[in-house]
Amino acid sequence: MKRTFFAALGCVALMVMTAAQSQAGVMATSVIGFPTENSTTRDAISGFGTLGSGGGGQHYNIGDYVEETFGNTGLANTDSSRWQFSMSDVTELGTVNTFDARINGVTVGSYSFIGDGNPGSTRSFDLNFAYAPISSYTSVLGPDSFFFTLIATSAVPIGDGSWNWFPGGTVTLSGMQSANAVPEPASLAIFAFGACAFGVTTYRRRRKMTV
Repeated sequence: MKRTFFAALGCVALMVMTAAQSQAGVMATSVIGFPTENSTTRDAISGFGTLGSGGGGQHYNIGDYVEETFGNTGLANTDSSRWQFSMSDVTELGTVNTFDARINGVTVGSYSFIGDGNPGSTRSFDLNFAYAPISSYTSVLGPDSFFFTLIATSAVPIGDGSWNWFPGGTVTLSGMQSANAVPEPASLAIFAFGACAFGVTTYRRRRKMTV
């Protein structure tokens, strides 16, 4: 009986470890809402705030940004991403506005738009970026965390208007699935233990019958 128990225990440990390793090496995606109403914004003149409902003409300085951290993404790293979001354009005709997209402080891509001179215009973006793998980290929001930043790399000339982001965008991350994303390890262990115990018991019965 003891041998059967320990054989089953060893079997379940091997199965759980193998499952965790195989899950951690699987490519996966995670869709995250960004920017949101709670995203942090930074204005070179007025300081820090939150995006709220966004829109209108709020920013015009180089270094202004919107940023937010997200945990429990289920990814160990990311090597590509899709950014879908909108901005309001209240800049004068011909004004060039440039921005960087960053993950964990690393620039993964850039985008721009040119002012059309129509106050209140909405600019929609659908951007795809590929880059060297960027690892997730553990933050106060949990493991597998990433923080996203959209930051201005140009300034609007004085008197030529301003711009802002809208909440409601998404960032779709692609990368390696984290071991933290293995589903229900306790259930897996119970199932594996039962399967292994059954197999060992069946083997012992067959062995007795052939003796």
